[in-house]
Amino acid sequence: MDSRHINPDHFLETPGGRLYTPERSVLAWHQAYAALDHALSRAPTGSTLFLVIGVQGGGKTAWVRRHIAALGDSAYFFDAALPGIEHRRKALEIAKRHGVPVVAVWLDTALALALDRNRARREDHRVPEAAIRSVHARFEASLSYLGDLPLDELKIDRMFVSKMLRSSKHRSIVRSTIALAHELDLTVVAEGAEDHSTLAALKEDGCDRAQGYVISDPMTETTFKAFLKGRPGPVETARALRSSRDITG
Repeated sequence: MDSRHINPDHFLETPGGRLYTPERSVLAWHQAYAALDHALSRAPTGSTLFLVIGVQGGGKTAWVRRHIAALGDSAYFFDAALPGIEHRRKALEIAKRHGVPVVAVWLDTALALALDRNRARREDHRVPEAAIRSVHARFEASLSYLGDLPLDELKIDRMFVSKMLRSSKHRSIVRSTIALAHELDLTVVAEGAEDHSTLAALKEDGCDRAQGYVISDPMTETTFKAFLKGRPGPVETARALRSSRDITG
């Protein structure tokens, strides 16, 4: 088991198989959070925690196994259902304490498919059907509030932007995030645009704004004010990038 992949179910395993009791479940969660705390305390600079959430039988562990190598040694994964913010809060607090940014990956799986996958599991890994239905209902309720959140901007982490020209998976993540944000009438800001090729790709994918060294090095407040005064407007910026949509810093 990779120490960067943390799942409370891992702590229910015994030499004879997975053993569940209410008491062991509580202990497993404590052990999982302790393992996350320990892992992030040793995480290298630039690490990211992927909070992989979704209904049981939704394919979370399979998703981690498919992506853990490609995302590299600076990627950490907490793999659990976590249907409500009260369930996710502890992991978020641990990440914040260690200064590690979090990317949430929600696998939206149809209830029928999750139930079928659960039935196909070996007996000691099966989850009670009632529990799966309950978690699925919680996710559906959470999704219904998404459009009502007071948001006007969404940022794409530099981890995806910096690799989007080298990895088709990262490019797909950037594109789909931009499309979803625009469906929700959100402005999209991409972090980590370090060269003109990346900036042009973001432009092509419909991104609204970008941050990165290709636009400017970090500035003091005084330098930034001077930069804004001498900066071309949206039309000139768009023409310079040969596109009709403005990407600005």
